Amino acid sequence: MYHCHICFYLAGHSCMAFEILKEMPLMERFTYEFKESEKPDRTLAAEADMIWVNLQGVDAKEMLRTLVLNRRRESE
Repeated sequence: MYHCHICFYLAGHSCMAFEILKEMPLMERFTYEFKESEKPDRTLAAEADMIWVNLQGVDAKEMLRTLVLNRRRESE
């Protein structure tokens, strides 16, 4: 039996989409981990399997540049 752990990084100001993601039901044989920060965090980007970004009220260019440059190649 396999087990999959997915680390989500939620970057930017908290929003309804982030809350919906955190409340989604677990899929069978999956666990979810959520890490959050309002400002882009290189370490969190490097640890994440999937990055969700809220660009409202932030410097979008800086936020995306930091996240893209520091994410793992396999990250979505």
